[in-house]
Amino acid sequence: EVENRKVLEDLVDNTNLKNFGYGIVHEDSPDTRGIDVCLIFRKDIVRIAGYRYYTPSVTGEFHSRNILYAKCIVLDDTLHILVNHWPSRRGGVLAGDEMRTGISAKVASVVDSICASSVVKQKIIITGDFNSHPDDQVVKSLTNAGHDREMNMINVTRQSRSAVQGTYRYQGTWELFDQFIISSGLSDSLKGLFAGDYPFRIFDAEFLLSRDPKYPGPVPFATYRGYRYQGGFSDHLPVLLDLGYR
Repeated sequence: EVENRKVLEDLVDNTNLKNFGYGIVHEDSPDTRGIDVCLIFRKDIVRIAGYRYYTPSVTGEFHSRNILYAKCIVLDDTLHILVNHWPSRRGGVLAGDEMRTGISAKVASVVDSICASSVVKQKIIITGDFNSHPDDQVVKSLTNAGHDREMNMINVTRQSRSAVQGTYRYQGTWELFDQFIISSGLSDSLKGLFAGDYPFRIFDAEFLLSRDPKYPGPVPFATYRGYRYQGGFSDHLPVLLDLGYR
């Protein structure tokens, strides 16, 4: 999730990341607020074989972020990644529900197409801010993708052993909106890229947290609290997926 390409260029060219040769995948999305989804990648490890942005159907005057699909060659293996940022629940739990359902169906359709392209079990990652919980039907439906190709999609988010119970905190309650869903082609892999046991982590370093002024416990140290600038990083904690190679 990023505001524009300049942010990415500043990140990979003007910070310590400049020493590692990062490349960028980014296009502007039709999102009403100007928010895009993107990838940065180590060019010495990853080659982008191709990518495509899928534009969600429009609901009234509301436009959401695109879905980014990228086919990556990682060392000598192939990895398919779908990056998401689904519409928020601002205005209530059901706000944006119809559009989230439509986006979920589109993601599942792309996964089915990837699976149909080869008899080999594909290595796929679906990730992003879903603005929905792992147990919500709109997310659970993604685990049905690829079944006709004898491949399962597994939401590894619930397998986290991190100390915090979510990535975003609202009125004192942790929400787990930022997730990784992986294919059994990754979890069962005996060669190349693989995901071991408990591959999902929430990165909850102390500098990313601050004291919640209203409720007991910590809260992500956001750049703004309301309209007041407080110099933090994000109102969401980062999530990590640990992959090995053999």
